[in-house]
Amino acid sequence: MKGFTLIELVIAMGLISILALTASYSFGPFMEKNYLNQAHQLLHDLQYARQTAIQTKQNVTVCASDDGHQCEVLSKHYYMIYLEDQNLSKKMIKVVSLKNTELKGHFSLNSLGVTFNGLGQSLQTGSFYLEHQAHHKRLVILRSGRIRIDSA
Repeated sequence: MKGFTLIELVIAMGLISILALTASYSFGPFMEKNYLNQAHQLLHDLQYARQTAIQTKQNVTVCASDDGHQCEVLSKHYYMIYLEDQNLSKKMIKVVSLKNTELKGHFSLNSLGVTFNGLGQSLQTGSFYLEHQAHHKRLVILRSGRIRIDSA
């Protein structure tokens, strides 16, 4: 007779389940590291937007976006950076995809994002919140244009 006995199948399933359990425990720290990298990437991009505003002497805005083209209050997909010239036309600088992370913006003046002027100051105060499962980070933007990361 050809084939496997019931005992052999049970042993194989037991070994597969032990391997799967071990892999799932080692995958958790990888996902947390990815989440922290996204928080630091957003911090870097906010600093880049501020620096670009100072260099060009024009307003640069960073906001959450669901489609990569329009600002939204809540996004699970993108955030974008764009430059506004004197004619109020927008020139896209960068669109960043978020992976498994939710981005929320809370700003003064009912704004959908933060805008840095030519002096590097923020026209709005507020925060970006990055949320991934049980982990939360808040990037606080001060009126002076300075940015800090807090655990929310």
